Amino acid sequence: MKSIIELNEIEYAYDEGETILSQLNFQIQKGEWVALVGNNGSGKSTVSRLIDGLLIPKKGTVKVLGMEMNEDTVWKIRQHIGIVFQNPDNQFVGANVEDDVAFGLENRGLPREEMKVRVKAALEEVGMWEYRKKEPSLLSGGQKQRVALAGVIAVAPDILILDEATSMLDPKGRQQMLTLLEDLRKNQDLTILSITHDVNEMMLADRILVLDGGKIAQEGTAEELLLNEALVEKYHLARAFPLQLKMMFQEEGIPVQKNSLKLKDWGDALWTYMENK
Repeated sequence: MKSIIELNEIEYAYDEGETILSQLNFQIQKGEWVALVGNNGSGKSTVSRLIDGLLIPKKGTVKVLGMEMNEDTVWKIRQHIGIVFQNPDNQFVGANVEDDVAFGLENRGLPREEMKVRVKAALEEVGMWEYRKKEPSLLSGGQKQRVALAGVIAVAPDILILDEATSMLDPKGRQQMLTLLEDLRKNQDLTILSITHDVNEMMLADRILVLDGGKIAQEGTAEELLLNEALVEKYHLARAFPLQLKMMFQEEGIPVQKNSLKLKDWGDALWTYMENK
């Protein structure tokens, strides 16, 4: 499978001189959903800005779609990337929802008729078409993030970066957003990089990268990391509900047949145990 994002021997320091990333290496394959996790201040958002060309590394190379990031390629690379940030209010530029989603398309010089089609399709995809004439300030937090996501969908990126995109939402809004992202991934050929502290968001990823000490300290599937109590404790990750179930099973002496993030598997294991008891 071909890498769509490659970071090689990246070093980055802010003006104060403190090196935040050092010898950072990782690749993301086309179509993957990767979660980048780590403590506050570990450099997760810095990574997203390096991938989008908003920051330039002190050392190392960033490649996106086979193109090495530099002054000549940065604009072309950005055409393939969409980012949804933590605070949706910082992303709104239009007087109403419809205008806001159209903004990115206008910047790309698309014909007006094509813009109309794309705006409608994107807003319908996120369930916000009926709010198209609303002022963004009148929407709930979850609705605002869906509009921000629609603005990204409309430009049809190859790569979607979620930079703490669910962190300001209430539990209901967060779950709605995650369900929407799952559906989008199924319907569109998207590569997703999810920068997050939310364990439910991590559970959706194909692979999790743990950023610690300026480099990738651990990587693995969601099952390998989130069901490993020692790793969860070491990297201060939130305990996924399936890990809590696993620990409870072990305390009660209930056999754990396999590691799984699916609640149905834990229910089946409990049912089998009760039947054979």
